[in-house]
Amino acid sequence: MAITKVTRHSIPAFLAFSAAQQDISDNTFTKVQFNTEKYDVDGTYDNSTNYRFTPAVAGKYNLYAQVGAYGISNTSQDITIDIYKNGSSYVQQDKDFQIWLYKMEALIHSIQAQQ
Repeated sequence: MAITKVTRHSIPAFLAFSAAQQDISDNTFTKVQFNTEKYDVDGTYDNSTNYRFTPAVAGKYNLYAQVGAYGISNTSQDITIDIYKNGSSYVQQDKDFQIWLYKMEALIHSIQAQQ
């Protein structure tokens, strides 16, 4: 038996980043505005209003987030990154950094999306 046709399913994927610096206030939670898309193969990332990925297909998705932060003094500072699912914090990472250590460690997590 010969294979005459191979079909490939579209895999939802996007890459978004912030086009400019975003200021935040002390002791506040601020949604990072990843407002520029490099690609969004199925149009499920909102880069202009909610900055949210809403998968159209139920499945497992790996999410990766990285932000930079600049301290305002030579003292230690704390920063927290959360990935939200359905409006609630799903995974969180805290980091203690100083002015010269501005890159956060990456958050990588698999989230089960359900329709």
